[in-house]
Amino acid sequence: MKLRCYYPNAKGYKYYGGKGVIICEEWLNDKIKFFNWALNNGYENNLSIDRIESDKDYEPNNCRWITMAEQQNNRTNNVFIEFNGETKTIPQWSRETGISPHLIKNRFENGECDLFREPEEFSIEVLIEGEYKSLYELSNISGIPYLVIYQRYRAGWESEKLISKLETKEIKHIEINGETHTVTEWAEISGLHRNVILNRIKQGLEGKLLIQPIKERNKKYIEIEGEYHTIDEWCEIADITYMTFNRRFKKGLRGKELITQPYKKDRNYKITY
Repeated sequence: MKLRCYYPNAKGYKYYGGKGVIICEEWLNDKIKFFNWALNNGYENNLSIDRIESDKDYEPNNCRWITMAEQQNNRTNNVFIEFNGETKTIPQWSRETGISPHLIKNRFENGECDLFREPEEFSIEVLIEGEYKSLYELSNISGIPYLVIYQRYRAGWESEKLISKLETKEIKHIEINGETHTVTEWAEISGLHRNVILNRIKQGLEGKLLIQPIKERNKKYIEIEGEYHTIDEWCEIADITYMTFNRRFKKGLRGKELITQPYKKDRNYKITY
């Protein structure tokens, strides 16, 4: 909330602080009061805070906890499409029809009438085990992603091989400090992604080095206009990449110059509803 309301360089600021939206003094000056309000008003980890009236501030009487899907439906730039007497947003129609929201949006922008027809490639059928099945059906049956099957089809694979699962070599067990577990189990124990451990094995590392925590970076605090944050935090506040910040720092830039938004050209294809 603070980022979007009080930091002009933050992503989304123009929709909040840029429109005069602020956080009430009760919450802004006392985190405990906000914490207590959240717990007493249905807070859960999968919910997001939402303003009931979008032209009013973040305050107890104007806020609630809703799912991300519900919040997306409340966005002011949503496109509503009427079909068979029902009016819904593009994401809602996408969930109901199973068609990509990007495809629906492109058809809408191109003025097409049949927005919800299946993509042409979905109608491709192949003969397999004496029956004709669409690639989409094969994906549902085999559990293999549709795009994988489609790419195999275009590459000329035989029908029977379209849904074959590729064999993968698995390192079964690894011993570390007298304990033996699979790579997946070590990943769960250490909190690392299993690919991190596999990459370390390829590099020839052994024992404790395989599950050593990734070194935390950017813990150095940098002061800009009286505020102290880590590099990662400044990147989030300013909506810039770590590489951009680091490159500017190495060039000798300091203060506000480190977090100024880079110039971006307008893109004609980007449409705001």
